[in-house]
Amino acid sequence: MATPTIGTLPACFALAVPTTLIFLTSEPALNTLVVEYSELGLSWVGWFSTIGIPNIIYLFLVTVLFIRVFKPSGKVFVDGVKSRASLEDLGRLSPKEKKMALWLSLMIAFWLLYPFMGIGIAWGTMLLTSLMFLPRIGVLDAKAFADVPVGTLVFLTCALSIGSVGEATGMSQWIADTALPASLPSDILSTVIFISAISLAIHTLIGSVLATAVVIFPILISFGDVAGLGVSDAGAVLIAYQMIASQFFLSMHQAPIASGMELAGYGEKTVMKLGAPMTCLALVQQVLVTGWLFLADVL
Repeated sequence: MATPTIGTLPACFALAVPTTLIFLTSEPALNTLVVEYSELGLSWVGWFSTIGIPNIIYLFLVTVLFIRVFKPSGKVFVDGVKSRASLEDLGRLSPKEKKMALWLSLMIAFWLLYPFMGIGIAWGTMLLTSLMFLPRIGVLDAKAFADVPVGTLVFLTCALSIGSVGEATGMSQWIADTALPASLPSDILSTVIFISAISLAIHTLIGSVLATAVVIFPILISFGDVAGLGVSDAGAVLIAYQMIASQFFLSMHQAPIASGMELAGYGEKTVMKLGAPMTCLALVQQVLVTGWLFLADVL
C-alpha cells in the first residue's frame, strides 16, 4: 500500500465535514440546535430524508475534490495480501468488542424506532449510555466520564438561551432591522444567495459553526417574520446550516479540521489549500440542497 503523504493525512478529517450533515447524531450538539430552531421536530429518519440524502452526494463531491486537490505523488494501489495479513494479526473479536457492537446496534435501532416508542431521543440515548456502564454487560467504566464534553453541553444550553433571550428582548429583531435590507426579491434564488452570503460572512468572522448558528438563526427568523424571505423559517435555518456546516477557510471554521492538525500533523497551509475550493463547492451544493428541500416541501 502506498505510504501516506501530507495530502492523504487530512483525508478522514476533511471528509468528516460533509459526514456530520448526513445523520442527526453525526454532530449531536449542532444538529439538535438546528432541529430546535427549525421547529420541524425531525426524527433521526426525518433528518436523514430531509437533509442527509443530498449530503451523501456532497460527500462524494468532496471526495472527488480532495483527490483533485491532493493528487497522489505516485501510483496508488491496495496490497490485498498485506491487508489480509494485517487483519489476521488483529485476531478475533474480543468479548468487549462484541458487546460494544451489540450496544451500538441497539443504539442505532433505538434512533430508528424512538418516534414509535413514546420516548425522546435524548432520554433514550442517555438511558442506553448509562446501561453501558453496568458491570458484566457494560463496556464503559468511570474513567469514560472524563471524555464527556461538559463544556460543549454547557455551551449548547447557553446557545439555546441566547436565542430565546434575543427573541424575547427584541435583540434579534433589532439586528435584523439594522444590519439587513428592508426587503428581498421574492424569488427563491435571491433568497438562497442572500442567506448563503450572510451565513458565509458571519461564519468566516466568528469561526465556530455552533457559535455562528446561534447568531444567524434567530436573526434570519426575525428578518423573515417582518420583511419576508420567500421561504419558511425552517427553510431559512436549513439553508444557513448547510452553508456554515459544509465549508471552511481555516482550521477554526470546522472542529474536525482543527482536531486533525494535532492528530495528523498537517498545517494551516494545507487546510487553506482545500478550504477555498471546498467553499466554492459548498456554494454549488446550496443549489442541490435547496432543490431537495423544495421537493420535501420544507421551503
